[in-house]
Amino acid sequence: MNNSKVDPHDQARTQPARGTFWRRAAFAAACVATLVAGLYVVENWRGQRHWDRVQVELEAKGARLDWDHYIPPAIPDDQNIFKAPQMEEWFVKGRGNTNSLRHRLSTEGGGVWNVGKLPKAEEALLATVTPRLPGQADGSRTAGIVIKANSPGARLELERLVLKTSGHRLHGLQGFDFSTEPVAGTKPLEIVLEGDPLPNADQILALMPGGGTNLTCRLVPGEGSAFKLVSNPQSSARDAADYLAWSREFDPDFQKIREALTRPHARIEGSYDVPFAGPLPDFVTMRCAAQVLGQRAQCHLLLGEPAEAAQDLLLVRRLCRFLGNGPGETPTTLVSAMIEVAICGVYVGVIKDGFTLGVWQREQLVELQQETAKIRLLPLIVAAFQAERAGAGQLLTHTKSADLWKAFSGGTPAAGWGKQVQDPMWWFLTLAPRGWLYQNRVVISRLHQSVIEGYDPAGFLVLPESIDASWRKTGATLDSRTPYNWLAAVAVPNFSRANQTVARNQTLAGEAIVACALEQYRLQHGGLPETLEALVPQFIQNLPHDIIGGKPLHYRRMEEGRYLLYSVGWNGRDDAGTAADQPSDGDWVW
Repeated sequence: MNNSKVDPHDQARTQPARGTFWRRAAFAAACVATLVAGLYVVENWRGQRHWDRVQVELEAKGARLDWDHYIPPAIPDDQNIFKAPQMEEWFVKGRGNTNSLRHRLSTEGGGVWNVGKLPKAEEALLATVTPRLPGQADGSRTAGIVIKANSPGARLELERLVLKTSGHRLHGLQGFDFSTEPVAGTKPLEIVLEGDPLPNADQILALMPGGGTNLTCRLVPGEGSAFKLVSNPQSSARDAADYLAWSREFDPDFQKIREALTRPHARIEGSYDVPFAGPLPDFVTMRCAAQVLGQRAQCHLLLGEPAEAAQDLLLVRRLCRFLGNGPGETPTTLVSAMIEVAICGVYVGVIKDGFTLGVWQREQLVELQQETAKIRLLPLIVAAFQAERAGAGQLLTHTKSADLWKAFSGGTPAAGWGKQVQDPMWWFLTLAPRGWLYQNRVVISRLHQSVIEGYDPAGFLVLPESIDASWRKTGATLDSRTPYNWLAAVAVPNFSRANQTVARNQTLAGEAIVACALEQYRLQHGGLPETLEALVPQFIQNLPHDIIGGKPLHYRRMEEGRYLLYSVGWNGRDDAGTAADQPSDGDWVW
């Protein structure tokens, strides 16, 4: 049995040691807490002070940074487009369990016409293309149609010839083509393409109608140095009359939409207090409706029915009113604005199809010219950037952490602790000093401002160099991640391509206005004017300028009653009317 006892002297020495340890630990904890508290105080002060300076700077430039300014006011139900029968069900995201209109219009829906039921397409020979040097004799090939590969109108001329050979055919908006005549059985063209150096296969194909234009085709080797231009067997053509017969089931639906759009305003009912969490238009339904209406218009054009085509096409344009919110009808999100830009692109593209086929008559030309003149994408996109900036600022500095996490990560407070604690974003939003959120607001607001300053709504100009510089600045700012820009890197998308699309679609709208005036001039005088100034004021009140650089659009008469009309495009350089596949290169040609 162990009878040993604790030495009282040892116990006395142990108790002070333990007390010293806890006192030191408490002191260390107090120091850490003081340092953390000091960090929060300093960072909150720095962030708030930095934002206050930037707020004054931006407001001096006319910026409205308060989110309440962008919340659409209430309007009476009888003036609200969305309160018309079925409009809320069809065109508001998440309203109702199903959306019958979207399902029937969409290519994913079960009712889309003829999907998977077409016979396998036959490959058809459209033309034989022989490249040669200028002045070079080539036997019987000299009897063919000679086109200079480097001439500005080469692509337009080849497209016209190929379409004439292949029959009337248009590329639809849902991925399939429409035709009134079969491609097979037509007599192939004999084309001689002159160029120095000699055009190669890639250069020849670049001049041919591609998948995004009126006919999908490809080039294969022929005899000797010649090539064969054949229709793409993967692109089957639907009969235009059959498509119109099928689409008549939508006539009552489209009539309801027309009647709803006679109301003066549009506002989706719901709460807008938390930015980007409010009600939104159903963008998928809008896209599908625009595509089907655009394809109906194309089929009417193919069948020589311009009045019916214009009726459907004008409804495509007016669908954009579902994107506005409140009496000002200004989109409160950048996504809504870009959907309007896309729909305007569909609208102008079908107008151009009508000129390709040569079927528009005076009455439609006047109506389309008036409607197209209303397209003002530059102030629209500036207003969207301003609203986006105000919404992001409200979200960062006036929103609870749970709502912030939901906005930035797509999570929900009900997702449970398991998901939250595994997400670095949740930890950042939970623990970050409020000042860091203000610092992120500074970054986002300045980046938005740099894009906004790339537009001149008053002069109706786009400044590509300024916008490109702002995107380079954005990349340099966000490449190095810090607590001051981490949320900004998540919130700021790549604006580069979006801005080019805005500028290009607005340019095409301006060119469409001029094209309508030119065709009215042709119908009255039997030919084209030498200059665009001859159109004023009888056929157009004011000629639109090139929104890139502000100079007049380039216009030149060509042979066989054709013309070349173009903008210098994003690069700001006159490339003599040579188009390019990328919107940042080449001219923007009508």
